[in-house]
Parts: sequence; structure tokens; C-alpha cells
Amino acid sequence: MKDDAKPKIAFLEHASKIGGGQDVLFRFLDEAEHDFEVSVVTGGEGPFTERLKSSGFKCHILPARLEYGVTSDPVKLAGFVFQSVSLGLRLARLVRRERIALLVANHTYAIPHGVIASMLTKVPLVAIVHSVLDEKVMGLSEARFVSMLLKRSDAKAICISRAVAAPLLRGGLDENRIRYVHSWIAVPPEATLRQRRESPMTFGVFGRLIPEKGHELFLRAGAMLLKSAPDTRFLIAGDPIFAKGDAGDYPGELKTLASALGIAGKVTFLPHQESLDELYRSVDAVVVPSTVSEAFNLVILEAMARAIPVIASNKGGNPEQVTDGITGFLFRSGDFQDLASKMSLLSSNRDGAAALGLAGRKRVEENFTREKNAPLFISVLKEAVLAGGRFPRLHGAGSPDPGAP
Repeated sequence: MKDDAKPKIAFLEHASKIGGGQDVLFRFLDEAEHDFEVSVVTGGEGPFTERLKSSGFKCHILPARLEYGVTSDPVKLAGFVFQSVSLGLRLARLVRRERIALLVANHTYAIPHGVIASMLTKVPLVAIVHSVLDEKVMGLSEARFVSMLLKRSDAKAICISRAVAAPLLRGGLDENRIRYVHSWIAVPPEATLRQRRESPMTFGVFGRLIPEKGHELFLRAGAMLLKSAPDTRFLIAGDPIFAKGDAGDYPGELKTLASALGIAGKVTFLPHQESLDELYRSVDAVVVPSTVSEAFNLVILEAMARAIPVIASNKGGNPEQVTDGITGFLFRSGDFQDLASKMSLLSSNRDGAAALGLAGRKRVEENFTREKNAPLFISVLKEAVLAGGRFPRLHGAGSPDPGAP
């Protein structure tokens, strides 16, 4: 197919910074550009747009101030709706001018203005839903608003986990309009993996430094573990990007808590690290103690792909990634005592920990690779373009769910 014959597809992304959702988008873009003429619509300049441009992707900037972490406050919600309508009108003009054939909203906050532009231009919209729509993630009123748009419009959804789809289905969205496509990662060569050590165990938590990620639970569990395994070490790496305005000095609060618990000398804090391999080679196990329902955690995949055992909270999409007792452990969300007990199981049985890590790597190789999931993603986009956005009805329980445990 000649380049000039490729359908034009515009991805909608609200953020100007780079987080997990934006990293996933770059994987989607790399795949989509083989079959489509790809561009990205963003709300402003920043690290994300800089990376887009340096990677050679066309970028349209429609200035917007969609507040991240909107609550159910009626004034803030009204402002969000107003901004979404205004942005939708501007996006519709861009769609007509650029002759876009398909809109793809990469984040929940891009769905409202994407729906508006789609309705005005009759260009189909596919929404990639990365978030579990509940009050602890987005604000209850906004979650209802977004669910209503998907339910009453012709927009279709790519859900990256069953946890993401659940509230949409409860809201009345027909499962025949949902496709399940898990994220994927590159599995590093076995030769690059960290060799097993007999030195004291190091547990790590990697990701954004925000309260919802559960770092406080990790520190409290660590303090409890040190009573039986006093040589254990702990590593926290990340920056407070996308933190809400009232988050305060969360990194400072964590360091204060570590001191108050008497474990400051056992905890190392690092900023965001560019070298994933080096970061993961510095730990023996990874903990994902999130207190909110995360859709699909890339840290879990990255650790499992490196044969590192994972302990994760039993919320959101985590149970779809970690098979409890086989590829890692799940603990009761919010329960630092249960987390400490699972950490103790790994610390006291290094052979068992290694076996969990190898099983996790095998699970990633079988279910969460580019070869497995990228073709599913491209097929959904092609299906939407060819059918004008209308997915054909599927029989049974809906679309396939790759990698389901």
C-alpha cells in the first residue's frame, strides 16, 4: 500500500508529561504507522510532545486545561464539561481539515471531546480505556459522564483489562462494542537477567510517587519484615508526576515516615530511572502496593519479564497479571500486615522466589508480547475504519481476552 493511500488516524492524548499511559501509546504508535498515516493531538507542549517530535510523529496541539484528577465537585465538573465541548469543536475542525479517517482517544480524559468531534464529523472513534472508572480514580460524577458518552454514542472501546471493562458494562455498555487488548513489552534476553544472589533481599517499588501507589503501606510492611529479617533492604524509585495539587511534598513525607518507623537506613530513594535493566537488576522482588484499582500495571510486566517475583495488591487488573502463588503473590489491598507476610514468604524461601520469577517470565512470553497483542490492536483499528466504527456483533461472552488467567 502506498503511503498516500494509508487512512489517516489521529490519536488523542490529554497529557503533556510522560507516564505509563503515554509509554503505552508510543508502542501503539510504532505499530499503527505501518498501516496508517499517524498523528497525535495533544493539549500543550511538554516532555510528551518533545518525545513525539523527536520520534518523527506529526503532532497537533490544541491548547486545553483539562484538570487531571477532577473530583465530583460540581464547579470543577462544569469546567471540565465546558473545556471538553470547546475542545471537541476545535478538534472537529482539525478532523475536517486534515481528512482524518479515525479518532483514537488514548485516555479517559480524551473521550468526551473525542466523542463530540466524532458526532460532528461522522468520523468513527475508538477509545483506549486505561483507567478503572471509579470515584477513587477520576471522581464519581465524571465517571458516570464518560460511561454515558460511550453508551449513547457510536464510540467503541479497547479495554486493556477486564477490570477496566467492568464499570462500563455495569453502566450498560454492550460488550459487543468492547475489544480486549492487553499491553505488551519486549522480553529481555535471558543473558541480561540478574543472577541470583545470596545476599540480603532487596524489595523495590517503582513508579509515580503519589499516595495512591501505596508507598506508605510498603514502608510499614518493611518495618514489620525487618523484625524477622533485619538485613532486608528497600528501594523506592520514581517522581511525583501527575500528582494532584493538594498532594504536598509526598516524597518528603515518605522519608519522614521511614525515619519515624526506624528504617531510614534501610530505604533508598531514587528519582525516575531511564535504564530499566539497571534498576531491576538492583532488586530481588518488586512490590506493587497500589490502593486504587489500576487498569494494567506495566511495572508488573517489566518485573515478570526479568524473572523477578512480584507481590501486588488484589485490586484492579493486578489479578489478571499475577497468578497468585504461581507467578507471584497477591495481598489484600490496604493491609500492610498481609503484605509483610507475603514479603516474608519470599525472603525466607529464595528457591521458591526464583521459581515464581521464572513462572512469571514464562507467563509474559506466552501472553504479553508484541507478537501476541500488537496484531490484535491493529486489527481493531482496521475493523473500525472499514466498518465506519461499527464493530460487528460477536456471539457468546464478547470479544477474546488474551492472556486471561
